[in-house]
Amino acid sequence: MPLLSIKTNKLNFDIIDSLDPKVLSFLDKSMYLEKSPDKPLVEILVPGYSKSILVPYRIHSYNSISAGQLNISCGKTENLPDGVYEITIRVCPHDSIFLTKYYLKTDLLQYEIDNLLLSILNKQDMSDSFKKAMDNVFILLESAKVHARNGNVEEAIEMYKKVQKIINKLKC
Repeated sequence: MPLLSIKTNKLNFDIIDSLDPKVLSFLDKSMYLEKSPDKPLVEILVPGYSKSILVPYRIHSYNSISAGQLNISCGKTENLPDGVYEITIRVCPHDSIFLTKYYLKTDLLQYEIDNLLLSILNKQDMSDSFKKAMDNVFILLESAKVHARNGNVEEAIEMYKKVQKIINKLKC
């Protein structure tokens, strides 16, 4: 006698590192039982906020969410803050079919790093101490992103702050 199998939606998504401080982007890669699930929602907890925001998303598509859609822009086009975002996609019934991932958005810090590198690259000599500091920056930043992806929010934030501190020292 064959076993009875229960078919369910298989939710999956990739968070896209767009390097655009104005948007948070993700690609829905879920496998849905129906052609179109009822009211797909993405729930986003923005760093520094205590309440998450629900926004509809397009299935099997690239989705970009702005500060305005998250009601954190006061009607202006603003940058989203750097930090660890908790992102959950949900389909009906929303209380039982969902998938949560964490993402460290570093776009604003990356702009600072880029500007610092551009200012140094225009000079002929780059000191060994600068090179060592930048190696440390890249390793710490990548480690922070890995911690965020694994849900280690505090460790990700701690490493991000270390990178900020190094960059601020290098800018002086």
